[in-house]
Amino acid sequence: MKGHSRIKEVATCVNIKEATVDKAMQLYKQICDSSLLKGMSIDARVATCLFMATRLMDQHKPIKKILAYTECSEKELSKCYKKVKCMFPQH
Repeated sequence: MKGHSRIKEVATCVNIKEATVDKAMQLYKQICDSSLLKGMSIDARVATCLFMATRLMDQHKPIKKILAYTECSEKELSKCYKKVKCMFPQH
């Protein structure tokens, strides 16, 4: 639940559409259920899900803009994205 509220908070700051936010929440749930990012911070998970959702929904946002509202480094996001990318090959 903490992740979902954090996704909404960051999405509001970055000005992301509601449909994209919903997609990010779906991705977040799938990632949490799989325990793929166990040990990673919530902000890293949130940033990864938002980044992937914006790409899927053709609402591209720069990584730096998403990272500006999270406590996640670009390196940490990159690690998360690489782990998650194998789970979602179509992204």
